Amino acid sequence: MADRWLVRVGEKEYGPVDLDTLGDWKREGRLLPTNEVRRESESDWTLATTIPGLFDPPPLPAATGHPLVRRRSFSEIIRDSFRIYKSAFLPFFVLTLLIAVPTLALELTSPAYGIFPQAEGGGLTRARFIALIAFTTPPASTVAKRRSAGWTTVCSCRSC
Repeated sequence: MADRWLVRVGEKEYGPVDLDTLGDWKREGRLLPTNEVRRESESDWTLATTIPGLFDPPPLPAATGHPLVRRRSFSEIIRDSFRIYKSAFLPFFVLTLLIAVPTLALELTSPAYGIFPQAEGGGLTRARFIALIAFTTPPASTVAKRRSAGWTTVCSCRSC
């Protein structure tokens, strides 16, 4: 004859019931591991966790390795790297060209900032003179503020 169990919750006793019914009560949440139980033929109460097979943890799923855990060869690492960078290369390259091409064009075409040496005897060209004035004299608003503050010398040329 199969074991029959009594369950005590607080001062009330339930049962006797078979192991399948205890499993149903466990799934319904009516039987907790901390509830007291005893076999119908015994007199000592124990915890429900002592019933073999009732509160055992479920079996673990078959071990499946994560694809990043395995060791990869150097060629696989390089291939994966190119796959990742390929998706962002075109936007990055276009942005780089949008910045670099105008800057390079300005450098190559501007006589004031050109990277090519000027012909000897060229002296102070009009473009160089404008650049010299634009970058060495303060704006007119700054000159007016300094004069109103009582400055006698506004810039280093001492002619202002």
